Amino acid sequence: MRNRALRKVENPGSGIHVLVAAAALERGLLASVDTPTNNPAVHIAPGTTTRFSGNPAH
Repeated sequence: MRNRALRKVENPGSGIHVLVAAAALERGLLASVDTPTNNPAVHIAPGTTTRFSGNPAH
Protein backbone atom coordinates (compact mmCIF):
# COMPACT_ATOMS: atom_id res chain seq x y z
CA MET A 1 0.00 0.00 0.00
CA ARG A 2 1.19 3.48 -0.83
CA ASN A 3 0.37 6.66 1.07
CA ARG A 4 -0.97 8.72 -1.83
CA ALA A 5 -1.23 11.90 0.22
CA LEU A 6 2.53 11.92 0.78
CA ARG A 7 3.94 9.94 -2.14
CA LYS A 8 1.90 10.90 -5.18
CA VAL A 9 1.93 14.31 -6.87
CA GLU A 10 -1.50 15.51 -7.95
CA ASN A 11 -2.93 18.70 -9.38
CA PRO A 12 -4.37 21.01 -6.70
CA GLY A 13 -7.91 20.64 -8.07
CA SER A 14 -10.78 22.77 -6.86
CA GLY A 15 -9.09 23.62 -3.59
CA ILE A 16 -6.96 26.21 -5.38
CA HIS A 17 -10.07 28.12 -6.50
CA VAL A 18 -10.63 29.37 -2.96
CA LEU A 19 -7.11 30.78 -2.83
CA VAL A 20 -7.40 32.44 -6.24
CA ALA A 21 -10.74 34.02 -5.33
CA ALA A 22 -9.39 35.28 -2.00
CA ALA A 23 -6.35 36.82 -3.70
CA ALA A 24 -8.51 38.50 -6.35
CA LEU A 25 -10.81 39.97 -3.70
CA GLU A 26 -7.86 41.14 -1.60
CA ARG A 27 -6.28 42.93 -4.56
CA GLY A 28 -9.56 44.51 -5.62
CA LEU A 29 -9.80 42.60 -8.91
CA LEU A 30 -13.34 41.51 -8.01
CA ALA A 31 -15.92 43.73 -6.36
CA SER A 32 -17.75 40.80 -4.78
CA VAL A 33 -17.77 37.01 -4.74
CA ASP A 34 -21.14 37.28 -6.48
CA THR A 35 -19.70 39.12 -9.51
CA PRO A 36 -20.03 36.91 -12.61
CA THR A 37 -16.82 36.47 -14.59
CA ASN A 38 -18.41 36.08 -18.05
CA ASN A 39 -15.25 34.47 -19.38
CA PRO A 40 -15.61 33.97 -23.15
CA ALA A 41 -13.22 30.99 -23.15
CA VAL A 42 -14.80 27.64 -23.91
CA HIS A 43 -13.47 24.38 -22.46
CA ILE A 44 -14.34 20.98 -23.91
CA ALA A 45 -14.08 18.20 -21.36
CA PRO A 46 -11.63 15.46 -22.45
CA GLY A 47 -13.30 12.50 -24.09
CA THR A 48 -16.61 14.36 -24.58
CA THR A 49 -18.23 16.98 -26.77
CA THR A 50 -19.59 18.86 -23.74
CA ARG A 51 -18.69 22.54 -23.89
CA PHE A 52 -18.25 24.69 -20.77
CA SER A 53 -17.91 28.46 -20.75
CA GLY A 54 -17.77 31.27 -18.20
CA ASN A 55 -21.24 32.40 -19.23
CA PRO A 56 -23.52 32.00 -16.16
CA ALA A 57 -26.43 31.13 -18.48
CA HIS A 58 -24.72 27.85 -19.37
